[in-house]
Amino acid sequence: MALFHRNREVPVTEQPASPDSPTLPQAPPEAVNGLRAFMAHRDWVTSMIEALPSLGVSLLDAVGLTLNESILSEVDLPSSGIHVGDVLVAKRMPVTPRLAGLLAGVGIDKVLVRPRPRIIVIAVTQPGDGDHVVWGARTAQVVLATALQDFGAQVWPVSAEVADDEHLTQVVSDQVIRADLIITVGGIGAPRAASAQPQGDGVETEASAPVSVERAIRGMGVSDFTPIALSPGRHQGFALLKEDDHRVPLVALPGDPITAHVLFEILLKPIVRKLMGMVITTDPVRTGRLMQAVNVTPQVMTCVNGTINDLGMIHIQGRPSGPEGLVTISRSNALVLLESESGRIDQSAEVNYLSL
Repeated sequence: MALFHRNREVPVTEQPASPDSPTLPQAPPEAVNGLRAFMAHRDWVTSMIEALPSLGVSLLDAVGLTLNESILSEVDLPSSGIHVGDVLVAKRMPVTPRLAGLLAGVGIDKVLVRPRPRIIVIAVTQPGDGDHVVWGARTAQVVLATALQDFGAQVWPVSAEVADDEHLTQVVSDQVIRADLIITVGGIGAPRAASAQPQGDGVETEASAPVSVERAIRGMGVSDFTPIALSPGRHQGFALLKEDDHRVPLVALPGDPITAHVLFEILLKPIVRKLMGMVITTDPVRTGRLMQAVNVTPQVMTCVNGTINDLGMIHIQGRPSGPEGLVTISRSNALVLLESESGRIDQSAEVNYLSL
């Protein structure tokens, strides 16, 4: 059963070829059995992400960061069994105050640490958007910005109320120069319904057409906005934007905080880990058993938050949206990955989940 269904009728958006034009690798096949489909889609995206170089910082600035290179001893420490050339501190060790003291004591004042990607999170709204649309985009922006910052990235939230696609193009262009990754929330998915707007003379005119991230970034690189068999998260997009001699990845997400939470866990975390140069970019997928039967959309991977107890039993408290959905997220300790060909999963059935 396909967890990620790629619609072959939706083409990859590419600009006219030129000698330095980027290309996207072949997308995953349309149907892959089991969880491998999710991994194939994730790996397809992360294959286009280039690791950032290590960051050289002073010991004072390094505390709280992670070493990206092993440190070899430049002195003999006989009582510790360490000699010149031996590994004093291994790669991927966090720099603590005690470790900084050791390094200072042997004459090391600067280290190479894991880079902190510069990530821009743009909340896309339009004049005339309803309160729920603005709430969704701005809340999703906070969900992502705080999660990414906690994950070790440098994050700059940008709120963009744009009138049209050209305005959004300019907003994105202004951020490319300072970003290692751009994430947009809003401007993708189901079209915003046009409504009649009263003018000063009392005449009603149709609201401006909804902006589209997909249209706005045309001409800036190559992109793929193929719908994915994922709930929530069917509508998402990926692009490589040209910036001088390198490419800046862009991930486009809907303006919904629940979707933002899900896609952070299953897609954005691997992307950020790849930028940081980490070898293992994914969280381990575990298995548990449902405490109750659930219904899902057939042949779509449905991600819901739940709580798992010490016996490995998972309780799912429905799939609320809005603020109630955020309450469920805050109280959960697992993101459950549900799949079924029939649309029903029985009580005590074994399912996959990610620990939160």
